[in-house]
Amino acid sequence: MAWKRKRAPFHNNVKKKRTVDKLEEINKLAQERISKQKQKRKAEALQTSRKETRNKVQDLADSSSSNEEDDVDPLQSLLLLLPKQTDDKEEGELSLRGNNKDDEASEASDHGDESDDGTEAEEQEEEADLNDDHSGDEAANPQGASVSDAYADNFSRHYEVEISEELAGRLGEKENWKQGSLQEWPVLGGLSYRCASEASELPSVYTERDVQKLHVKQVISRNMKATLKSCCGLPDRDELTPLQNELFSVINRYQDLYFPERTIGNGEQVRLMYCMHALNHVLKTRSKVMHHNAKISKRNDVPDEYRDQGLTRPKVLMLVPFRECALRIVNMLSKLLIADGDQAVVTNKKRFQSEYSWEEPEGVKKSRKPEDYEATFAGNIDDCFRIGVGVAKKSLKLYCDFYSSDIIIASPLGLRSLIGSEGDENQDTDFLSSLEVLVVDQADVLLMQNWEHLLHAMRHLHLQPKEGHGVDFSRVRLWSLNGWARLYRQTLIFSGIVAPEISALYTKHCSNYAGKVQVGNPVKLGTICQVTTQIPQMFHRIDAHSFSELADVRFQFFTQKILPQYKDPVMRQTLVFVPSYFDFVRLKNYVRAESLNFCIVSEYTPDKDAWKAKKLFAKGRDSHQLMLFSERYHFFNRYRTHGIKHIVFYELPRFPHFYSEMCNMIRRVTQADNISCSAIYSRYDAQRLAGIVGSGRAGHMINATKSVHMFVTGTDGIL
Repeated sequence: MAWKRKRAPFHNNVKKKRTVDKLEEINKLAQERISKQKQKRKAEALQTSRKETRNKVQDLADSSSSNEEDDVDPLQSLLLLLPKQTDDKEEGELSLRGNNKDDEASEASDHGDESDDGTEAEEQEEEADLNDDHSGDEAANPQGASVSDAYADNFSRHYEVEISEELAGRLGEKENWKQGSLQEWPVLGGLSYRCASEASELPSVYTERDVQKLHVKQVISRNMKATLKSCCGLPDRDELTPLQNELFSVINRYQDLYFPERTIGNGEQVRLMYCMHALNHVLKTRSKVMHHNAKISKRNDVPDEYRDQGLTRPKVLMLVPFRECALRIVNMLSKLLIADGDQAVVTNKKRFQSEYSWEEPEGVKKSRKPEDYEATFAGNIDDCFRIGVGVAKKSLKLYCDFYSSDIIIASPLGLRSLIGSEGDENQDTDFLSSLEVLVVDQADVLLMQNWEHLLHAMRHLHLQPKEGHGVDFSRVRLWSLNGWARLYRQTLIFSGIVAPEISALYTKHCSNYAGKVQVGNPVKLGTICQVTTQIPQMFHRIDAHSFSELADVRFQFFTQKILPQYKDPVMRQTLVFVPSYFDFVRLKNYVRAESLNFCIVSEYTPDKDAWKAKKLFAKGRDSHQLMLFSERYHFFNRYRTHGIKHIVFYELPRFPHFYSEMCNMIRRVTQADNISCSAIYSRYDAQRLAGIVGSGRAGHMINATKSVHMFVTGTDGIL
């Protein structure tokens, strides 16, 4: 055994040496192959040029002999027709093709797969992509003026414009963001456009449906049909849907977007749009950097026009609530980048599938849930994760180090655990300093998790890096060095509801100089029309001078006007619906101090205690006369609560359909049973009220002289 231990290092060294020799041999063969291809292309180009020159000289000679009056010097004409020396642009393109081959060869050696087949079709595709990447360079206006061409390359138009210090100062002040215009689009409906710069361009609907003509990379446009079929369930479409086309009309112009009408029906279409945009942005950035690398290799200096990078590499951050969302995003990115049947690589795919997918255990009986609940909580619903994704020409690298990643997919909790707390010595936020696209999907679900995690992440974007991380400052964009990266960042927020918290996030943390677009449509009927129980519904308006004192005014109104009515034993089995957890704790302490018979059911209540409390409440026990019920518990469980005879909405629910769901849980056992529903609202709850009773009724209820309004199921007006 001792002899074997002594010989083991020797065998390991021999094995390592063979591996190194093998890699060197592979590298040498790859370099020889690339060199031969370059020489072959040069020889073919030279032969073609000589042939064309001979033909032109012969034509010139024939024309000069046939027309004696022409005063053309044959020698001068011959000199003009001779092939010129290759300029920087041609050399750069030729060198870029070689660098792409080197890059792909290195990727193939890393992944154990030779992706470089050297075919003519692939070379033509690569050259077409290169021309597409830089076709919009001329459209960039260094003075910051808008370009009228609707189909120009907005990537170059947005990021190669140097804004002035005056404009940068105006963008940071809210009062300078004026209302630009209101538009009505066929599918999205009402659009509100705001800008702080006259150079901002008013969005319009694209009439062109071919995404390749809208400067989307060829590899993405080619795989669009298959992605629509596999990820969106649209097998018969080879172009974007009307909804996707209108969303892309805003997104492709690099303007901020707040879309609060995300549903289970259009959710995957929305996800495909921001995945396509993010992947297109990363591929364009990569191509531009490689193109400039090839040109700079022929120069001794780095002009300002070659500034194409940020302080760190990550360019796209996607914040989503669950691992299942990250799984679908990665699947869409791979579908868009890699066509079926292509020999391409997704590194660490098995590990990713095992950690982010979910299989339902066999034999587990599932209770029936609403359709929106099943769609939201499908798959792996773990809310603490983060993953870095690197993008190459035809490969995705999962689990990359964040400083080597192009796209970061994370939940707010997972990102905050990595950032650290305020004042933490190990706090790391440098990888968030140069983000150019931020996506916040399913913001309504993030609102129900912990909104502070998202706000914490937003406060740590675009901070000055503590370290250099090997960046070449001669290649960093000037606006990034000036600390204006947040003014160039595009923010896309998608939500299923309209909430003040999300609107405040959009207003405070979005300062894109290209402008901001918000979708907003009035609610015609509201969810009150979905209440099937014959029940009188009383709405009590409270008046507060400011939003800061609204919580105290609501608490005093409830404890002095509403709660005394339900202390009578006749009013037992009353459920108090409380959306805010802070209000929930405040009410719990009050009823406990008043020695009332109550029980609590919240998101922090153990399942065993919650089931016991609901069972005793349904039986009408005196010890459970009043139940404090939180909205977050209903959101994450959606269990049916039996035995409810009276409901008091301490505050209107964030999700409008929760109002009808809770009201429909009331059941009158006998005709003599007394049932009721009461809700408290204020003028600051206009958005929630509109979702329940409709925009027209909400405006009347907020501005009416009387403060109490009653609805009766089956009527179409206020009684």
